[in-house]
Amino acid sequence: MESTATRAVYIGCCPNCGGDITDSELLSRGVCQSCLSGPVESQLDLYEKLRRSGKLIKFKEPLEVNIWISEFKEFFKRLVGANPWSLQETWARRVYLGRSFSIVAPTGMGKSMFGLVMCIYLAMKGRKCYFIVPSSLLVQHFLERANTFLEKIGDKKLRVIGYYSGMPKKEGEEILENIRSGNFDVLITTDRFLYGRFDILKNNSFNFIFVDDVDSFLKSPRNIDKVVMLMGYEPEIIDKVMRIIELRRKKRPTE
Repeated sequence: MESTATRAVYIGCCPNCGGDITDSELLSRGVCQSCLSGPVESQLDLYEKLRRSGKLIKFKEPLEVNIWISEFKEFFKRLVGANPWSLQETWARRVYLGRSFSIVAPTGMGKSMFGLVMCIYLAMKGRKCYFIVPSSLLVQHFLERANTFLEKIGDKKLRVIGYYSGMPKKEGEEILENIRSGNFDVLITTDRFLYGRFDILKNNSFNFIFVDDVDSFLKSPRNIDKVVMLMGYEPEIIDKVMRIIELRRKKRPTE
């Protein structure tokens, strides 16, 4: 029930239209009376009511982010059996905003699990994802986890494939052909595969790339170039950026 007692009015502080908003309006529905009258049941309800009335203005992006995060949290809990930690929510928010970032967190904080769940979540929304790990054993491990997750959500159409050394020859050839033709939604390989089999990978364009153990991955600049190319950037642009970075390094004063 909405509170009718007004104790303060915040001038120009409505997060949606920038108008005046009372403390009771801010607490009950988050926008002022001019934007929306009446109670709201959830942020999704608020979003839809503002959208339908044509009054969704400044609050559009924050609401969309929060709704997306809520959906991801439910999906994560469905697969893992527990809610994501606050750090994982922060990482998810950065993914939604399209930011490239490095995760710095101690072992056991759920970085790899977050990456795998995010790959599957985005793949279900039509995004092509690439999960890169440092060893063949981890490829096998995460393939098994991914298949377990797919069983939980009952999705038989989502294609999660992986390539690792020691695969049966026939199976390996089939996987390589699927990679070459882009016949997958989520791909799991080692960073060595990225470097050694780039001719097979290069025709794919990925919406989301997660690198497990990024410290070892970044030791090879050639890996960085290839990942950026797989994100859809032209080699000429990458070359220019790398030259700019190198020039800036040379111009830095020596300590």
